[in-house]
Amino acid sequence: MGRKRKANDAFVQGGAGANNADVIVSGRVNVETKVQYMSTIKFITNYCLKNISQAVSEGELILPIELNHLKILLGDMGADRIDGKVRSVSTVQGYISSLKYYYKEKSVKVSDEFREYCDLFIEGYKRKVALKKEQGLMKNFEGKVPVSHLLYIQLAELGLKACDNRSPFASLVHAFMVLCWNLFARSCSVADLRTHHFTWENDCMVIDMSRHKADQTGENITPKHVYANPYNPLICPILALALHVFSTSFRPENDDKNKIFVGVPYDIFTKWLGSSLAQLPLLGHSVKDFGTHSFRKGIASFCAGFIGGPSVIAIYLRAGWSLGQVQDRYITYSDGGDQLCGRVAAGLDFNAGANFAVLPPRLSSVSVLSGEEWNLIIPGYSDYPPGFQTCLPILTAQIVYHYRWILENVGKNHPIRTSRLFISGLIPKIREHVLDPITTGRCGVTSMAATGIPQHIELSRKLESMEKENVKLQERVECLQSAMMEQLPEKLLEAIRENYNIEGVQQMTRTEFRSLLSVEFDRYREEFTRSNYESTRTMLPAVTSSSENAQYLSWTWGGQLHRPVPETWSMPLGKVKTICDLFITGMPAEKIRPFHLIKCRYLARKDQSRFAKADGVFKFIVRVAKINQPTLDNISNLTLDIWDIIFRDSITVIVRMIQEANGKVLSKVGELSYVSMYDHIRALIPTLDQS
Repeated sequence: MGRKRKANDAFVQGGAGANNADVIVSGRVNVETKVQYMSTIKFITNYCLKNISQAVSEGELILPIELNHLKILLGDMGADRIDGKVRSVSTVQGYISSLKYYYKEKSVKVSDEFREYCDLFIEGYKRKVALKKEQGLMKNFEGKVPVSHLLYIQLAELGLKACDNRSPFASLVHAFMVLCWNLFARSCSVADLRTHHFTWENDCMVIDMSRHKADQTGENITPKHVYANPYNPLICPILALALHVFSTSFRPENDDKNKIFVGVPYDIFTKWLGSSLAQLPLLGHSVKDFGTHSFRKGIASFCAGFIGGPSVIAIYLRAGWSLGQVQDRYITYSDGGDQLCGRVAAGLDFNAGANFAVLPPRLSSVSVLSGEEWNLIIPGYSDYPPGFQTCLPILTAQIVYHYRWILENVGKNHPIRTSRLFISGLIPKIREHVLDPITTGRCGVTSMAATGIPQHIELSRKLESMEKENVKLQERVECLQSAMMEQLPEKLLEAIRENYNIEGVQQMTRTEFRSLLSVEFDRYREEFTRSNYESTRTMLPAVTSSSENAQYLSWTWGGQLHRPVPETWSMPLGKVKTICDLFITGMPAEKIRPFHLIKCRYLARKDQSRFAKADGVFKFIVRVAKINQPTLDNISNLTLDIWDIIFRDSITVIVRMIQEANGKVLSKVGELSYVSMYDHIRALIPTLDQS
């Protein structure tokens, strides 16, 4: 038997239970929804003060509201404006929902008369709005317009280069948007994603959210399957997540390391979305008609548009929409329907046959990297939840497989270029163990099998196999026919010579003469090539390029030799830790030496100011580190794991010094760029000199 539970183990101390119960009851409605409801109640109260003073007492609505007062309120809310338009149906329904919420908060029962009249009013109001739309006085849609698949691709391309026009922290917009699309989810739900929501099962990533707006208790939450799209890396959700995870792998101690998107991702994304839509021509709608909800509407419409594709029920369940009381009771979730939605949402061509059943790039074995190497490219790897750890090998494989595509397509200031994975030098080692995508349905090395495949895809795969065999057979027949036509005259001639005795000089035919010339010409050409090659080889010594195997290169441009960077290189922007890492490792992918070996005067003038600031920050961190470690002399011998410890200890001291000098807490330390840190240190140095 287990330990007997004591009374004070099970309950909080007296008196607090009632307050705790009230807090739990209050939590049945989301905080944002409460704020919206109370804002509407305030609007209604102010309206009643001006127009129905009898419905208000001491600045609050009198409950229950009299039916006559309710009629006046709803009648005015649904009245025509000067331009002939009226409020949308959803707006008026929001007023009624706010009133019902207010009734519950005040512990007043909503009467049947109130409910019945509101239902009748909404029914008639819908007909009125429909008539306004028919007359062209109002738009045919309410809320935000859906984003088309074409517009989604255009925005994804802009999202990859968001860092070039905005701060490096804008790199999250691409992953944020792609996950909104693939999860059929609200932006607030994507912003709340955490590492324990993720796991990898077979050939897809499974994201099991805790709750969403329509299901605050999480009773009907179903897992969502997300698939890779190796044919179009631009909209591949697995690659998008990998780019974000490896770009933000190092986080300070005060950051929430379990959150996928730290900071204020919703605000960053909405600002970027508005500015990006303004750049695109021929949207067909105003920029204000689009919003974060447009992606949720767009992907649902996109999946429903395929003949024989995902069922409407599977789309509703993935989006978290209600099917009605009867349907919710009798129709339940199944993996197959959601898996098919996941493949279509990833952008895989539903009509491409076997390509629709593609397996993603993957590692041949998880043990390709040691525990130390995993912690090197993903700091804190061992602290991540086990489910998220199963995703990391696949995320790594996506980055390595699409490595060249990433270098050519992401923005020049994207933090992935300075990530731990890119500067660790492990990419060539990992690439040897990355298996290419296959469409056979099962991997013989990893036993990974394709899921979410409809029956017609398997039939299509068999037909494609038969078609390939038929093509091979046809090519074989044509080859045999060609050989037969070439050999037939010679065979006939041999047969005639063997069966007929011709005396005297035998005359050579034109075909035989041409054949003899061809043979002799080929023989002479071969002898000439061989003799020419031998003479050339003896005259010229072998020359090998020393730069091919060099760890770091030098470039010549601007009339100066031995430049440490190419002419097209630009000093990257980023967080303090990311840039300081480059002073230790350099950029091995571009064969650029560690930054502490680079002299500022050898860079382009446009990069000298930024590099000088980064160099100043790095040297100050090393200066602080030498206070505790006087033997810290040779920076070149530092490994990244040791540098992580030195940086963390030194930056803690520096932040404390800055806060003491400024007299206030320095917020968002982990998101500070090296330029901002330079400004703080520059203001701090005079204080240090005086002391």
